[in-house]
Amino acid sequence: GVISFPVLLSAALLLIMDRSFGTSFFLSDIFIQGEVLHYQGGSPVLFEHLFWFLGHPEVYIVLLPALGIT
Repeated sequence: GVISFPVLLSAALLLIMDRSFGTSFFLSDIFIQGEVLHYQGGSPVLFEHLFWFLGHPEVYIVLLPALGIT
């Protein structure tokens, strides 16, 4: 909890800045076919990838031995 809070806070602030102030932290591509990508507020999928490592530990405790990683 204590370690993950700054990561969650910074990701939320970056998303707010993307949506409100026109920044481009979560853009999927900067250039498409050689042309600069017009700002569209970022990609929610890229924002979602920030939370993959913040899953519940009990899921990893069950999953890792099943994968053979101990």
